[in-house]
Amino acid sequence: SRVPYDKGFSFLNFIESVIGEERMLKVLRAWVDKFKYKAAKSDDFKEIVSQTLSGEADFDECWTKIDWDMWLHQPGLPKEIIRYDSTLIKEAKETAQRVINGETIGDEVAFLKETTPVTNKQQRIFLDQLVIESAKVTLEMLEKLDATFKFTESKNSEICCTWFLLGTKLLYPPVREPMKKFLGDQGRMKYVRPLFREFVAVDQEGARATFQANADFYHPICAQLLKKDLGISG
Repeated sequence: SRVPYDKGFSFLNFIESVIGEERMLKVLRAWVDKFKYKAAKSDDFKEIVSQTLSGEADFDECWTKIDWDMWLHQPGLPKEIIRYDSTLIKEAKETAQRVINGETIGDEVAFLKETTPVTNKQQRIFLDQLVIESAKVTLEMLEKLDATFKFTESKNSEICCTWFLLGTKLLYPPVREPMKKFLGDQGRMKYVRPLFREFVAVDQEGARATFQANADFYHPICAQLLKKDLGISG
């Protein structure tokens, strides 16, 4: 589930917005120093924050702004959710729309040529948008994108998964063998289940054969769910 990851990320950002970047770095360093190679609980982190702020003039003001019970024990995202700048997301989606509208894009789209943690996320959003609107995407569009940006050769698992999903949905031949190799190298359900579901929809025999070749590699829970997706008994 993405919920604990997104909520945890938002909580840490919220704490930083309250206590400031410098003190947040102190908190994180103290956390690692004290609990590396050990198990820890939420209350341990709360104590680290308290110790870091202890003696500060604004301790009471900062502490009362952090509703620990709401963040740690109540479901859903609190009202204090951090609002983020969506400029880069907008750029990625607008670029995808340009492709869907038939426009040829090239080196001028910097985020599709660069490989950084930020641009990789933009590329994933760009490809996600093409998947969402795949009914408007053509093989010619995929060929042009692949020739310019080499998505089939990507080493980023997130990008590979989304590109292979799109290529399989549209019967784009160059993704078939790299996708099969990817399914043999990756065991995470977030990657293999969507791909196998799309694979079996266009090539039942190929999808089942690929699964059987890698069945022992997958976690038992993953393997059982894939069998269900592929209509394999036993």
